[in-house]
Amino acid sequence: MNLDEPEWISGEPLYHAVFETLLAFINSALGDSEAWPHRINQTIASLRPLGTQAPTAEEYKVDSRVLYAILLTMVKQFEPATTAHDDLVKLVLTIRNMPMPPTVIQTINKYDRNNEIHIELTTFIGAYSSFEQDAPLHPPLDERPSSIIFQDRPPWRLPHYRSLEPLEWASLNAFIAKIHAAEPEIPKLDVRGLFAMIEALEEVRTGAELEDLVSAASAWVIYAGPALRSNDIPYVCYPTESKRMPWSRGELWKGRHALSEERWQFWLQRFREIAERADVSDVVRTAALRAVEAGSGA
Repeated sequence: MNLDEPEWISGEPLYHAVFETLLAFINSALGDSEAWPHRINQTIASLRPLGTQAPTAEEYKVDSRVLYAILLTMVKQFEPATTAHDDLVKLVLTIRNMPMPPTVIQTINKYDRNNEIHIELTTFIGAYSSFEQDAPLHPPLDERPSSIIFQDRPPWRLPHYRSLEPLEWASLNAFIAKIHAAEPEIPKLDVRGLFAMIEALEEVRTGAELEDLVSAASAWVIYAGPALRSNDIPYVCYPTESKRMPWSRGELWKGRHALSEERWQFWLQRFREIAERADVSDVVRTAALRAVEAGSGA
């Protein structure tokens, strides 16, 4: 299996070694489900020497963030329905459930709200947040007054004039959705599903904008519909909506901020309406209809 290896990875020997290790894992996984425990243990054992040895908590956060950025760079190149996509989800969840190195535990700040580095996938979400900044949103996140401004621009960010392709963005959303479906208690994932739905379904959109947004929203219904539908996301009900934020609501939805059965049915109706529009492609139409089918039985 051939994947694009961007220069920020290929030009750094340690990053390249991580990329090659993950690629070997993906290729070895194809068609051999019985060997899964051996493959994943071998992969994790190969990744360990590539990170800082006896790391402090801060060093471990940096190493983990880079690992997940490389992994997500690969994920965005896969179709969500592929075995490779699923196996990388399993790898992330396996790493999550492994004990941290003793030196990390010894140096972690117990008062740090993100001290559950593994269980809460803190560094994974940190890496994913950078990809969100390059999402094909309208307007982009960094042009919104309510957006968090990142102080650094890691090497995996795209140039300022580029955004992720719609199917890349959909693949990343499908990946997060699968993790949420497997482990619903991990914080900060469900709100991303709500955000994807708001962006695609609760704003007045042109056909061109829907091309960028619908497949990502559809992925949440297809891969995490029951988990998302049963979660009312109570912590997103903030009292003000003066700024567009993921926990707000779009112009077209007049109900409560958080998820509800009424809102779910509204989304399915919006998918139906989008599928009937003349100004969208067959890709968008198919994604919308798949969401209706999956969401009706979620």
